[in-house]
Amino acid sequence: MQKLLNRFLIFVVIVLLTISIGEGIYIFRTKQSNSASQIHLTNTNTSSLLVPYRKGNLWGFSDRNGKIVIEPQFEDVWFFTDGLAKVRINNHYGFINEKGDFVIEPKFEVVRAFRDGLALFMKNGLFGYIDTKGNVAIPPQFENASDFKEGLAPVKKNGLWGYIDKSGRFVIAPMYNFASTFENGIALVSFKEFDGYIDKNNHQFFKDD
Repeated sequence: MQKLLNRFLIFVVIVLLTISIGEGIYIFRTKQSNSASQIHLTNTNTSSLLVPYRKGNLWGFSDRNGKIVIEPQFEDVWFFTDGLAKVRINNHYGFINEKGDFVIEPKFEVVRAFRDGLALFMKNGLFGYIDTKGNVAIPPQFENASDFKEGLAPVKKNGLWGYIDKSGRFVIAPMYNFASTFENGIALVSFKEFDGYIDKNNHQFFKDD
């Protein structure tokens, strides 16, 4: 009888431990999921509290409580940046304001969201930039390019990367095999098959033998 009682107690302990471990794993995963969501929202460069909202195959925007503000009517949407949201309709891209009105008509085949007041677009295989009114600020002339950040944008011309300001003037002449956007005044570049960092004055934090 004592043996049966001992076995029963052992069985109960094992069950309780299993439940406890299971709950711990669930809580851990839930915290991980919540943390990932918070990181995603925090790192998204948005200038609006509106959130992309999908209904069926169409997208619009809602507030953070889920109340629809802009009716789903687009094939795809992006977060608001610089007061405008990139949207796709009939396989072309344009930009709307927070009322849902088009500020820039959907006429682009390739365009990125706004950063620092300018948006990268492509025409005839070359890259340039538009302003928030849809005017061409920097004509398409670059073989490749990226967004403006901290006042400068990396662009590729004649096979090499450099940096331009918002007037389109080269601040750092094309000399790198690759160049990233600036972060806290520092950017990663590739030079002679090696990577290193530079500042906005093109001071190089590396030395090749």
